This record gives sequence, C-alpha cells and structure tokens, in this order.
Amino acid sequence: MPLSMTGIVNRVFVLLVVSVILGPAAVQGYELGDTVEDFTFPDLNGTPRTLYEHHGDIIVLNFFTTWCIYCNREAPSLENDIWQPYRDYGVTVIGLNVRESLEVVQDWYADMGLTYEVLMLPNIFLPYRFPNHEGVPLNVVLDKDMVLEYSELGYDQAAIEDMLNSILGFDPFVSEQETWGGIKAQFR
Repeated sequence: MPLSMTGIVNRVFVLLVVSVILGPAAVQGYELGDTVEDFTFPDLNGTPRTLYEHHGDIIVLNFFTTWCIYCNREAPSLENDIWQPYRDYGVTVIGLNVRESLEVVQDWYADMGLTYEVLMLPNIFLPYRFPNHEGVPLNVVLDKDMVLEYSELGYDQAAIEDMLNSILGFDPFVSEQETWGGIKAQFR
C-alpha cells in the first residue's frame, strides 16, 4: 500500500529528528578548559587548511551560514572590530561556513569585503562539539594553546573583546593598548 503524502512527510521528519539527535550525540563535546583537537577543511580556494596552522595565536572561530541574518550582521563587525584591531596582537579570526556551496560563500565573502580566513565545513558535526551549539552564529575563542575559553550562540562583540583582552593581559581601564573594546569598557 503506497504511503500518503502525510505519511512520507512524517517519516522524513522523524528521520531528520533522529539524525539531529543521534548524530551530534556520537561526537564527544568540548567543555570550557578543554584543548580543542586539530581539524582540516578547505579554504575558499580549495586549499586544505588546519586549525593548528595557527597554534600560538588566539583564535576566534565563527560558525556561520550566508542565509543567517545575524551572521550577515556580525561579519562586518568581526572584520572591523575584532580581526583588524586585534590581528597585530596575535589574534586570528576563522569563519567556518556550515554546508553551503563554495560559489555561494565566495560571492558572499567578496560582497561583505572580508579578509579573515573562511573554511568550508562539509557537515554539521564540528559545531556540535562546542558548548551552546544550538545554531548559528556560534562564536568560539581559543587561547594560544588551543584551550577553549569561550563558546556562545550569537554574537556578543563586547564579550568577545573582553575575552581577548583578558587572554592578552590588557587592562581595559588602564591599558596603553587602544582597542575598541578597551575604549568602550571605560564608558560602561
């Protein structure tokens, strides 16, 4: 007996729910203070890049999609308020696109005027390894030894700046470093 359209939709929905629930469960998650393992994904030119190429840098990982409104709002801030002012202090920003085509992401990257590195994730499992992984954007900060210091859903520029300033040892009230986060902290 053939399935009705409702029956097909119900089975597809169940399969999606099971794959979402069981897929991430099979992947061991990180907790704050854990050392993050190396990974390799292609960049926008198709070149395989590893996380540990940046060992010794403080790394901001940004899991995103081009269709996410919040991701589109945060990308210019990641470029102008995080990457540009902090890169001379050993901070690297890496965007991690979740399951979109290379052409779509290349066009988006050019339209946004971004210069930080973007890698292409072929599956959705890596973000599930981090705390607060309920969707995108997910922002993660790793210290110079690849230790997970921050992992939050959404984009909180001040919190990321505060975390970077803390890891760098900058006192936002007294520091000679004139970072945007340090300046804003003086007026809170």
